[in-house]
Amino acid sequence: MTPIGIRHALCVDLLTRVFSRRFADRAVVRVQNPVRLEDVLLVVEVADTSLGRDRGRKLPLYAGAGIAEVWIVNVDARGIEVYRKPSSTRYTPVQCFREGTVTALAFPDESISVDEILGPPPSDHPA
Repeated sequence: MTPIGIRHALCVDLLTRVFSRRFADRAVVRVQNPVRLEDVLLVVEVADTSLGRDRGRKLPLYAGAGIAEVWIVNVDARGIEVYRKPSSTRYTPVQCFREGTVTALAFPDESISVDEILGPPPSDHPA
């Protein structure tokens, strides 16, 4: 596997902080460790160079295992793809959040902003 880049690593760090603060008392938060595809409330994949593999190989596996929700954080496109309603090989429908907030099915009382996950948007003006 190709080593992760700095934006990928930053996103993983931000997700770890947000999820640990908000959900640690209600669920086990695992970061970049293997999981058994049982009793998983939400899978989050951070993708840049791995986007094709995450969509093409991992999503069908998660759907087949009945994982209720998967987020793919697309670092390059600066969006969060939300996959719900698994069938035997895929998810429908798909939503993509580029701004605003996203809420996990398992935690409907918690909304997380796109900026909390991806960091602030790049500035259009030089400093």
